[in-house]
Amino acid sequence: MKSAEPDFVVAVIVAYHRDHELARLLRGLLTGSTPPGGIVVVDNAASAETERVVKSTAPDAIYLAEPENPGPGTSWHIGCEVALEYWAYDITHLLTLDDDVVFSENTLRDLLAGCTDCEAAVPLLTDHENHVWGFPEPREKEARDLIRQARTPDDALALLGNAPLEFCWATGACVLFTCKAADAIGLHRKDFFMLGEDLEWSMRLASRLRGVLLPGVVVPHIPPEPAPGQPKSAVFGIIKFAALLQNLSYLAFHHTGSAHMKSYLPGNFRRFLKSYGVNGFSLSLAWKTFYAGAICGEPAGKAHGMRIREMIRRRHVAN
Repeated sequence: MKSAEPDFVVAVIVAYHRDHELARLLRGLLTGSTPPGGIVVVDNAASAETERVVKSTAPDAIYLAEPENPGPGTSWHIGCEVALEYWAYDITHLLTLDDDVVFSENTLRDLLAGCTDCEAAVPLLTDHENHVWGFPEPREKEARDLIRQARTPDDALALLGNAPLEFCWATGACVLFTCKAADAIGLHRKDFFMLGEDLEWSMRLASRLRGVLLPGVVVPHIPPEPAPGQPKSAVFGIIKFAALLQNLSYLAFHHTGSAHMKSYLPGNFRRFLKSYGVNGFSLSLAWKTFYAGAICGEPAGKAHGMRIREMIRRRHVAN
């Protein structure tokens, strides 16, 4: 059991051009029954409007601008380092967040209650239709099979019960962890570019410490809809997918806590080819991401990933 020192949580939020969602999250944190002791917002767009939203909604928050958009893993790392230094004598927990999750009155209270005999706790995430989304991977096979049958949070509770479940890995949209965990395993890596850095960190934690899913704690993850007439960039979409494939390939073959991740690779590569077609370019790109991650042992933030992104950009310009 942990000591009886009072909990002091610092929320570290990575933001990127989602000002409405960020303000919603800040209000939820500050008006909850257990507000955090501090807030750090790392803005990967270095937007003057985002800074205004932070200062008007959470005047005591620390705002950090990152104009080069180093990716969420690097920004969580930067924000957590600042939190650990600024609140060095008070802080007991870090809470890493995407800017588009939604906190209700008792979310942080319930996360803290579930983190009393472990070093990390994550909620059940839902989408805009209240469907289970991006769930953590339970350690026990039976729980893994059951959680895949859950369509809604009520389904998950009925199938899994309300007791904490140890995870192998978890998505990073909302993770509460202790400073002891940060000391023991470090913070998020900076060389993943995007997508997968949360899996790597949580796998590292689960291989050495105890992290749990709390089936009874629900956090909606609701990004904004694309503005009318402004579809998402096609080139950015394929860049993100390529980074995911490379990072998953790296994790499957080069991470001590990868568990059964190799079994998930074929499905992700099939999804990529279904999304972008079976042609010379997509097949070449799929092979390059696998080669870079699995064979060369590089996540997407390193040299091979940079070359892959440049290849995608050149292809986009040529077309």
